[in-house]
Amino acid sequence: KHIGRVGQQDPGEFPEDVRACLQQAVQYYEENLSLMRELNDTAAQGRACGNLGNTYYLLGNFQQAIKYHQERLKIAREFGDKAAERRANSNLGNSHIFLGEFETAAEHYKRTLVLAQELGDRAVEAQAYYSLGNTYTLLRDYPTAIDYHIRHLIIAQQLMDRVGEGRACWSLGNAHSAMGNHEKALYFATKHLEISKELGDPLGQATAQMNVSDLRKALGMPGGELSPDSEQLVASFAQPSPGPALRRYRVRRESMEQLQLIKLTPDGKNRTPVSNSLNTNAISEPKLDHCDDE
Repeated sequence: KHIGRVGQQDPGEFPEDVRACLQQAVQYYEENLSLMRELNDTAAQGRACGNLGNTYYLLGNFQQAIKYHQERLKIAREFGDKAAERRANSNLGNSHIFLGEFETAAEHYKRTLVLAQELGDRAVEAQAYYSLGNTYTLLRDYPTAIDYHIRHLIIAQQLMDRVGEGRACWSLGNAHSAMGNHEKALYFATKHLEISKELGDPLGQATAQMNVSDLRKALGMPGGELSPDSEQLVASFAQPSPGPALRRYRVRRESMEQLQLIKLTPDGKNRTPVSNSLNTNAISEPKLDHCDDE
């Protein structure tokens, strides 16, 4: 029951009963780590450190998470365990994202990318590109973000991952819009709309329809107004508000929170602000995806 609830909220923002379970897990993992040190079982120490890093991450204690994931990384390198090294780098990147240390996060994601390529894991390689694209968006380096999102899009298409393809198109539309490339932004927003309809994703569809509408207006093209059906869809994801501008903002923000920017691996996970396509005040707080267990 508690595990299901963990996936719905940001690190550090769980109810007291869930936090109590996580604190108890910390105690058990620390006892396990102490025992493994007494037994000189370095491999088991690495797993315990990874689990502690994940748990501290969920508690919102990112400094402690980094401490244990760094130890996990050190042990993984000693054993030549590239899979564990990849996980540790991903988890370190996730924790640094929440601390606003985007450059450091990018370095860990780059290492994740290299290791994923060496391991031949195309899905993880795609995720690393996606994480890097979002990190460079946070750094407002949009050309670099676009390059990484294009690479993510290509792999998503090769793997026939329509969800990933939709996310890539959404991200590319936002980045191009931030650079003033409204024609390209409209192309990707339209693709995002098509994929959202295909997947039966009403929230993605509402966001894409708003983006297409705004971009067509910005380009002076006809069809910039939302249809009654589209307005109804948008309204279904927004609380009652004084006007359409605030209603649009709320839907956009909710969509960004569903983005799941960065994926937690057998060791850890992420959050922080990203500018939205035509609304640079929107804040993105990626939701927890999953923990990879040690």
